[in-house]
Amino acid sequence: MADENSKYTDLSSHGNLESEDPLLPTKEPWEAETFSGTQEPSRNCYRVGKWAVIANLLLFSVSLTILSWQTISWVKMRNIKNPLLRQMVTYSPILDEVDMTLGTKQIVGEDVDVDHSIFRQPPSPAVDAAWNNLSNKNTIWVSSSDIIRMGKDPKTVAKFPESFNLGPDAYAAELDSLHRIHCLNSLRKEIYYDYYFRDKFGDGKPPALHQAHTEHCLYVLLQHLMCDASTDIVTREWVEGQILPYPDFSINRKCNNFDALMTWYESRIVPNDQFRAMVMPEDFTPKPVSDEFKRVFGYADGPDAPGHAYQHD
Repeated sequence: MADENSKYTDLSSHGNLESEDPLLPTKEPWEAETFSGTQEPSRNCYRVGKWAVIANLLLFSVSLTILSWQTISWVKMRNIKNPLLRQMVTYSPILDEVDMTLGTKQIVGEDVDVDHSIFRQPPSPAVDAAWNNLSNKNTIWVSSSDIIRMGKDPKTVAKFPESFNLGPDAYAAELDSLHRIHCLNSLRKEIYYDYYFRDKFGDGKPPALHQAHTEHCLYVLLQHLMCDASTDIVTREWVEGQILPYPDFSINRKCNNFDALMTWYESRIVPNDQFRAMVMPEDFTPKPVSDEFKRVFGYADGPDAPGHAYQHD
């Protein structure tokens, strides 16, 4: 029995086997990870992951903000009239009240009269009536807020008296489009000087006021053409009888809704007899003018001189 027991060694005599046997792990797995230094990379990965999440959240927030702003801008543009036209022109009440839908139109650019338009015909009562229908620049009314948004000061603009039944906030104005057509018509008449002016002015030089008005129209049209500089392209074609390629001025253009513009204009017209009956208020300080203006308009000849009562028609 003693021999049998001697086969087994007293474990207590060997001390701590865990510390002596190199094959046995010295610590539990979870304890070894704690002290072996492998925890530090895990912490670094956590930090990197945290900042990646924050960066993605920030990027998402910025993207969402931009998308929201674009959506709001799109909705606003959908809800206002003439959003594209507003980017090209200064303020006008027409932009708020008229749908100036653009339409494609081919300009009749032939050098000779092929469509027999009355606007290309020599002077006659019918031709004058057609031009006058477009170029008679009746005065219209606008409000003080319209004037301010146009960059002008209502205090300098003539105000219609309430007896005109236009309300307490109506000021004198005119439509620039019709002024341009008026100027074009004035230049047309100069081409036919004999028909329109010979009996009035003879062979001599027209008076200073007439000459100044013609030069005014010429210069105003030039400035508008340069300001509204067309980006349209005129092609050149081989044409029968021409040695060099000939320009085709019949180009396609994007045009404003002229009929809609005229409808608005007619709704704002102030009768001409009322306009011509206007009198400057006694307490109103008029805009000063140059000496040249006074000379051309005949101020030097006294208040009863014809030029002094001249209306810029």
